[in-house]
Amino acid sequence: MSMENNIKKHPKIGLNIDEKAGNGEERDYYKITQNYVTAISEAGGLPILIPPVKETELLRAWVSFLDGMVFTGGADYPPSLYGQVKQPDSKNYVAKCRAQSDMQLAEIVFNETAIPVLGICLGHQLINIANGGQLIQHLDNAQDHTKLNCTEDSYHMVDILSQSCLYDLFCSKSIEVNSSHHQGVDPDAFGDGLRPIAWDECGMIEGIEGCDPDRFALGVQWHPERIRNPDHRSSIFSAFINVCRGANFGD
Repeated sequence: MSMENNIKKHPKIGLNIDEKAGNGEERDYYKITQNYVTAISEAGGLPILIPPVKETELLRAWVSFLDGMVFTGGADYPPSLYGQVKQPDSKNYVAKCRAQSDMQLAEIVFNETAIPVLGICLGHQLINIANGGQLIQHLDNAQDHTKLNCTEDSYHMVDILSQSCLYDLFCSKSIEVNSSHHQGVDPDAFGDGLRPIAWDECGMIEGIEGCDPDRFALGVQWHPERIRNPDHRSSIFSAFINVCRGANFGD
């Protein structure tokens, strides 16, 4: 296989990663859970890790050669990022450098490119706030969505809009998903050019997609990269990688 064909077969997929402070026995470091890298690799993509940086031009340089972007999960974004003040139930926040870098990265991806985008959990929320939306800082039913322990998520059902990319993929109006979050997209402060396509039984938004037919953008509140159903995981990431190759979602 020629180098050119090999590049087309393995589209380059950006992944934003965490910045973590050392504890005195180790230096500051970057971090990403293996599930994201594995899910993209298994689906045929080439993961490109993008650390949080302050220089906008560096972020543009990374984005310039990407075929797709996955915005990953993590702790909360500071509410100042979407025009709110901190509420008492707010939890831990991502590092300030990551918060600022993620926002700049998302704005570059959405405003300066047409590459496909997949947002997962916090990344799903980033898609909304980067397009002018807001978040609910603490859900009334947050206890139903937090993970059971450090390695095991909770699970619940979500309803899917019949005319949506998720329905095209799963061919079902209801699917089981995992859950590990306490915030959510605010249905009264939705991002420009986005629409809700999945909800939990309480009406919280679990999935969003872009309205522009020329630009694929999907956000899911759950974690398909580590869901217990391997077919679910493979279906979402394989479909996304195919979109990054130029195919239609679900082909």
